Amino acid sequence: MGETILKAIKTRLETSDPATGYTAAALSTLLNGGIWTRNVVAWKAGDDPAPGNTNAAYDAAGRIRRCLSVTASPVSTAYQSAPVGTYWEYPELYLRCLPHESEKTKAEQACAIIRRRLQGAVLQAPDGEGMVLTLAGQIGPFDDQIIQNAVLYMIRVQVDSIWK
Repeated sequence: MGETILKAIKTRLETSDPATGYTAAALSTLLNGGIWTRNVVAWKAGDDPAPGNTNAAYDAAGRIRRCLSVTASPVSTAYQSAPVGTYWEYPELYLRCLPHESEKTKAEQACAIIRRRLQGAVLQAPDGEGMVLTLAGQIGPFDDQIIQNAVLYMIRVQVDSIWK
């Protein structure tokens, strides 16, 4: 179910909604390094643009662009007072950018758009059931320990109403 949730979140962020005035283009402009459903890995000069490569998240000089990774969290819990087989999942969204004030300002704008777009959303699971999204928290910016010369924001989302 985890990969389905990640793709559903990515699709929601990449799809405009005229009823609410949400335009995917506004977020796409802020996230010029793309939205990924996997971790963005360190850029290596000469990397082949093969499947799994995340070089589009970097500029030609190897500097990180503002990008978002929608990843599965190791945290998944069963409901304590619900039917057997229901659980919560907590995907994590990692937004990376260069450590400049102008970049952080744009990253914070992107975080605000993401929070508004995901809070309270109901996404459809493959079995037709609804998955309800609730924001569980945000931290950042802080120095990225994986990508050199980058800062990181993390938004955690709680996904309810999932059946195993």
